[in-house]
Amino acid sequence: MGQWWQLMTQFERFFWIIALPATTFMVLQTVMTFLGLGGDDLDADVDVDTDGDFDLDMESDGDIDTEAESDFSFAWHIFSVRNLIAFLTFFGWTGIVLIPKMDSNVLVITLSVIGGFIAMMVSFGLFYFMQKMTNDGSVKPSHAVGRVGHVYIPIPKDKSGLGKITLIISGASKELDAMTNDPETIKTNTPVKVVGLIEKNILLVKRVDEKE
Repeated sequence: MGQWWQLMTQFERFFWIIALPATTFMVLQTVMTFLGLGGDDLDADVDVDTDGDFDLDMESDGDIDTEAESDFSFAWHIFSVRNLIAFLTFFGWTGIVLIPKMDSNVLVITLSVIGGFIAMMVSFGLFYFMQKMTNDGSVKPSHAVGRVGHVYIPIPKDKSGLGKITLIISGASKELDAMTNDPETIKTNTPVKVVGLIEKNILLVKRVDEKE
């Protein structure tokens, strides 16, 4: 294997260095998700503080705030860790496949970026479709009331914006929108309890008291 690596050009090594780790992470995510072991937690290492520019006044400008939150949530999901891993995986393998067939490095990189972007959008589309089915199907947000889950996307303080939590409903891991009345932003991986609903699709949560 050492000789195989030494015979590569720096350009080839670049794609292998990207493809191998990204593929490993993608396989781990896929396996953990289908086994219900919290595969989405691999996305949770990115901690976003949404207090600053995304601090939204829900009471005074409801329509504008909701639109801004929706745009932020949409953009966040496109560029989630899961989708970026999909991009890197297909970027790497596309380059590896194309290098022996093309003389232009610029063309290889361009086509690899296109392949990675397509993979990222397919990944986003699949999970978005699955989430829509969850929200529209037999599992409703109201079923989550009283349950304990973990924060997936940080939840801004004082109901100033949307976050997301993951929790188990009917034996499966679900991602649901959430807000909180807590005076401080609830960060990723923090255990929370669902105490009610805001509208019909947004959960109201609070930090889990250690005594509970």
